[in-house]
Amino acid sequence: MNTTVRANPKGIPPNNLERELLQEERLVAELELLGIRYLSRLTGYRARRVRQPQRLLADLIRQPNSRVRVAFISLLLSYPAYARFIPEVLRNLALAEQWTLKYYYTAAVFLQKKYAHKLEPFLTDRWSWLPDWFSADLGIPGQLSFDEQLRTLGRQHRQQTGIILNWTGTYENAAKHLIHRWELEKKGTSKRCSITNFFTTPGGALCQTGYNLSVGRKRTVPARESPRDSRCGLHH
Repeated sequence: MNTTVRANPKGIPPNNLERELLQEERLVAELELLGIRYLSRLTGYRARRVRQPQRLLADLIRQPNSRVRVAFISLLLSYPAYARFIPEVLRNLALAEQWTLKYYYTAAVFLQKKYAHKLEPFLTDRWSWLPDWFSADLGIPGQLSFDEQLRTLGRQHRQQTGIILNWTGTYENAAKHLIHRWELEKKGTSKRCSITNFFTTPGGALCQTGYNLSVGRKRTVPARESPRDSRCGLHH
């Protein structure tokens, strides 16, 4: 009896592929709970809670799929307070992963400055500036414009990794897709839709602050109690 496991073209056994897919879907589903909903889904999996910020940041950096990995930038643009976890996350990453974090984090710093006028209205009381921890070490001059900083960062990223890729465009897409999705959600497919801010209480419970766009009322409830509008996929 032949018990050989057929590998895919990349040489990864199917069970490993399924495991990677599940991990990817869980990350994307948790990002959706945090209001980052521009990533396409491959399954109908729905997360009930979000892992701790330190783990979420690290797992995004470790994610093999680049489209999900770059959502690390979107997460920081959405929750700049998560910057306080970066030193801890950095210590627990492998060397190559540390470089990825430094480049993506620095991209988030530059993109936040560039798109502050669009980001701040959505974040409201979550808004704060990301501290610039790595740009000097990465050789990015502070006197450059935001676009020049991003282009220089992209060149440095390409030289450091040896991967020929439009890194600057990759950074930009993380911000543009995030903002575009929020703008679409603000317009809404229903007047009952709302933009929802999620946060973790000191006890670890995931809660939300929902802003109803049609009536302008704001309330905070445990996330599990929030109904879901099946037409727009937003909590309200």
